[in-house]
Amino acid sequence: MRHLLLVAFFLDAIPLCGGEPSPIEDRNFMLESGWNRDDAVVQVNSFFFDGAMAYELVQEWAQSSPRHQLSFTVPFYTDERTGLGDVMLNYRYQLAGSGDSRVGVAPRLSLILPTRDAHFGERSSGLQVNVPVSAAITPRLVSHTNAGGTWYRDRGEQELHLAQSLSFDVTQRLALTVDANYTRCDDASHLLVVRPGIQFSIDGPRGLQIVPGVAFPDSGGVLVYVALEQPFD
Repeated sequence: MRHLLLVAFFLDAIPLCGGEPSPIEDRNFMLESGWNRDDAVVQVNSFFFDGAMAYELVQEWAQSSPRHQLSFTVPFYTDERTGLGDVMLNYRYQLAGSGDSRVGVAPRLSLILPTRDAHFGERSSGLQVNVPVSAAITPRLVSHTNAGGTWYRDRGEQELHLAQSLSFDVTQRLALTVDANYTRCDDASHLLVVRPGIQFSIDGPRGLQIVPGVAFPDSGGVLVYVALEQPFD
């Protein structure tokens, strides 16, 4: 990871094509951004790892202003069989900054609905809180910090989540990323995963953006990620 960061800071001296920032809208694999979008967006995220697949449909609406954002998240999993995960209804508030600021903070509160297929674990209603803080350290280096927790009502369980990522724009279409995710559960068990990776973007018709990526978890294996993002009126 240290070598990846050294390469990023070295490449920061190389000018971007045309001096424009990267058009990649979401330059991290698993973390949330601290900047709300100012339009309505449909996003489909796909993850492929160790023979298993996960799909996530997200639809976001900016309300009276980008400061207030509603969305829902519908996950599907495939591992011997395909089933629905826990649907989430989300509200994000732009506490600080905006899409044009160098720093953004946008806390999220989510209602978890007990829709999970029994094959993929015990279903439970609950609440999730996450506070993403994003900073444009330089025009090409962006930091995302997430801190939050999840409470499962029916299971009586709680989890703590902490995560940090850095994303560096090598070109307008290509970004190097590294993220670390830590989860601690009620029973004092915990998990830390570090994933260096790379992303690039492809523009489609009517504002469609396709962002494939690949990451290499320190626990082994390869995580393949594809995001499709489409604004709509």
